[in-house]
Amino acid sequence: MERYQEIEHSLHKRFSKTIWNRFVGSIKQYELLSPGDRVAVSGLEHNAVLRPLRQMEARGVTVDCLPCRATGELDLAAAERRLTPDTRLVVLTHASNVCGTLLPVAEVG
Repeated sequence: MERYQEIEHSLHKRFSKTIWNRFVGSIKQYELLSPGDRVAVSGLEHNAVLRPLRQMEARGVTVDCLPCRATGELDLAAAERRLTPDTRLVVLTHASNVCGTLLPVAEVG
């Protein structure tokens, strides 16, 4: 059973990383984000999410970190106010791997 869980974890990790790399690669390759576009992210995002977004900042994309409460919950009202017509992408983890918070992804935007 332990070996099965190791394999399952390894496959999940590999699948998730591959999907994210293809997603970011597609954004760059097809220039889906242009200078002046905004990306909204939660303050709970993993570094693997933030790093490529920070690279896009160097190309003129604005990355706006949506506020979270001290409890780790997304401040939904404040987040809604930060979304603008220039917001082209909202990136939210559904469940934080750090504090276990579930973000209301269906309610944002």
